[in-house]
Amino acid sequence: FFFLMIRRPPRSTQSRSSAASDVYKRQVLSDTLYARIVYWLRFDLYRANMQRTKYPWIVVLSNQPIYFSDDFYERYYFTRQQRIQLQKLFQGYTVDLYIAGGISQYERTYPIYKDVVRNNDPSGKTFSNPKSTIYITESNSGQDAQSASNSYFTCRYDMAAGFGMIVGRGSHSLTYQHYDSKFSKIIDEVEIYKSNLNGFPNFDYQPPNNNNSNFFWIFFGILLVIITIIVIVVIYKKRKQSAQKYSNASGNLEDVQVVYHLSLIHI
Repeated sequence: FFFLMIRRPPRSTQSRSSAASDVYKRQVLSDTLYARIVYWLRFDLYRANMQRTKYPWIVVLSNQPIYFSDDFYERYYFTRQQRIQLQKLFQGYTVDLYIAGGISQYERTYPIYKDVVRNNDPSGKTFSNPKSTIYITESNSGQDAQSASNSYFTCRYDMAAGFGMIVGRGSHSLTYQHYDSKFSKIIDEVEIYKSNLNGFPNFDYQPPNNNNSNFFWIFFGILLVIITIIVIVVIYKKRKQSAQKYSNASGNLEDVQVVYHLSLIHI
């Protein structure tokens, strides 16, 4: 497994502080902080994918849900542009699960990308080579939710207090289980199978900075050729000038010798 935890710096608030943990909820992300998160996330996801045989499963943990059936919470944490950008990263680097907290309710989505469900199992219990990330909100371990909601992308939701467990069975099988805290029984379970580690379909994702990188190397190569030609031309001209000066100097010396001999004869 390769786990990534997205957490913002703690900030105490009187209205939502608690002895159990620092407060990470409902704080608006500044552009600077968000840019730092994306930079770090892209780097670590790239590093994990370079060792995909070592890390066949990638799970991103956060306190901020990206998909949640209540529109208020869904909009409150990330802007739409931020949600799309993060999903592009997850799709491109094949993030299997995104597990979020922040809301006292359990909810699991179908594999989804940019608001389009990429489902290959109507029952929602088993996904063989899923085409996108599955998003899970798991944050009602302390008490039952007061209300519940679901959306077109919701595969399963529950109001009872519970907790989640990830069970890995090698590089080709993973199970996520949601338990009822009171009775310690499984309420929801999803199994993911992967026959290969090639990643999700590339719907519209392009690896970051590929075009810029190619353009840079093409430009660098052309510039290097131009500089080499200029250096060769300059060296050639200098050598030609030196040869011409040497030739002129030799001619003048011969003239002097002729005059000298003529002078001796005259004497």
